[in-house]
Amino acid sequence: MTVSSGVPFRQNRLLASLPLETVERLALHFQPVTLTVRDVLFHPGDAMPDIYFPLSGMVSLIEIMANGTSLETRLIGREGMLPLTAFLGVQRSPRQALIQAGGQALRVPVAVLREQARERAPLRDLLERYAAATLLHTAQTTACNGLHLVEARLARWLLQALDRVEAPTLPMSHRLLGIVLGVRRASITTAAATLQRAGLIRSLHARVEIVDRPGLEAVACECYGKMRRATDEVFAGTQRT
Repeated sequence: MTVSSGVPFRQNRLLASLPLETVERLALHFQPVTLTVRDVLFHPGDAMPDIYFPLSGMVSLIEIMANGTSLETRLIGREGMLPLTAFLGVQRSPRQALIQAGGQALRVPVAVLREQARERAPLRDLLERYAAATLLHTAQTTACNGLHLVEARLARWLLQALDRVEAPTLPMSHRLLGIVLGVRRASITTAAATLQRAGLIRSLHARVEIVDRPGLEAVACECYGKMRRATDEVFAGTQRT
């Protein structure tokens, strides 16, 4: 398999930023996979032999506490890859990876990606920048969840999801939004009603429609802008050859 044989690697922003020769090396090991909504890619404690580069859809990394409560620590779509911890040498997952929106991905063995990163500076440099951005995202999410009102946090998350699926309607129930934001379902219902009254969203059964993105950006906390800039900086100056 080579990238010229129809592998849609450009749909993933990381892969699209790499030199063609580097992608061709990885493409020898690509395996297309389907991401089915609500499926779990891996549970806490599972081995992580593969890296996923989403081409569409999105995946939440969920931290699950001993008492069953949970909170999203990272949202990954076509701008990234997962699990980053596996690439960094962690063999078993510390958290759950839940598919929030269905799509497609390219899977590659961790060992292959690590070997190619050692041998190819453009790949190594790109993934180092991505790792730095991931650390910022995780820290910003922690601060956001501890300091900002639910309405602002909900607006921030909806914008992040919109960036990844590029569709105005998101397949998210209030229960799942409560899980990713770490709040009670009733709190999500109240926050969603506030955003709906403002004409920013339309909250439907098991899905949310974005009606006014600029208005939603005005309501979202500062964290959305910081996290989006961190992602953009990963790709600043990269150019495929």
